[in-house]
This record gives sequence, C-alpha cells and structure tokens, in this order.
Amino acid sequence: MVKIPFSKEQLTFLKSVPLPFDPSTDLTDEQIERLVDALEDHIAYHGMNEAGTGESEIGTCCADLLTFLAPYA
Repeated sequence: MVKIPFSKEQLTFLKSVPLPFDPSTDLTDEQIERLVDALEDHIAYHGMNEAGTGESEIGTCCADLLTFLAPYA
C-alpha cells in the first residue's frame, strides 16, 4: 500500500472521475491500476476539445495525472 502525494488540485480533479475509493488514502496496487484505467477512460470520453482539434482541459489534467502516476503503476 502506498499513499500517493497528490496535490490539492489533483485531488479536486479526481473527484470528477468516478472511482469506488478515495485516492487520498493509502492505495493498493489494484486500486492504483483501477485509477489509471479510470483516467484512461475519462480522457477517452472527455479529453478532446469541442472542435475535436486537440486536448481539452480535462484531457490535459488526465494526461498530467497519468504521467504523475507512472512511477506508481
């Protein structure tokens, strides 16, 4: 189990991602894997801007979090 040092902004964003656990607590390897999967799904559905020409703010947040989580996954 590991407590990931999320920033306040990251935790606020993670509240918009449907997760069956609190990411601010100690996480198991399985929970970290589920978090990565949820972020990948979230970016797939909400990551493009309205015009479809690039990343939306949600997409940028997801991508940044996925990069941040890479050492833990």
